Amino acid sequence: MDGEHKSTPRKPRKLWRKAFLEALAKTGNVREAAELADVDRSRVHRLRESSPAFAAAWDRAVEDAADVLEREAVRRAVEGVDEPVIYKGELCGTWVDGQGRVVAKDTPGAVLVPLTVKRYSDALLQTLLRAAKPEKYRERQDHTSGGRPFYKAYGFDPEPNAEG
Repeated sequence: MDGEHKSTPRKPRKLWRKAFLEALAKTGNVREAAELADVDRSRVHRLRESSPAFAAAWDRAVEDAADVLEREAVRRAVEGVDEPVIYKGELCGTWVDGQGRVVAKDTPGAVLVPLTVKRYSDALLQTLLRAAKPEKYRERQDHTSGGRPFYKAYGFDPEPNAEG
């Protein structure tokens, strides 16, 4: 049977469809969702084109994935992220025993509880504000300062008065 191409049997649509949509909602990535559902990407794209119901479910899954990203952006911007403190290449922290009491480093059973610093993302916060209230937080490009040249608005005149 040289020259013959054996194709792998196609999975019934119902077996991969649900798995693909669930994975797409979690990852937001078509390639990864198709791999997790064990289906070829071209197959999911063909179904999206031919089935309005599947296309709508796909759109809802992408929206769900975007909601997860948005929640993570809010968490990083507002709640912050604990980052470990590293000093001279060493993780800083406190050694504690099983009851949470501070102990010496060489105490049997002691574990290091890392010292952390809370970090916030101002860039994410600005992005979230611009999205939530664009009329208030959009970037403005007003270089005239109310009709006056920018430099005059701040009291600087490159052409001083000849009288002075």
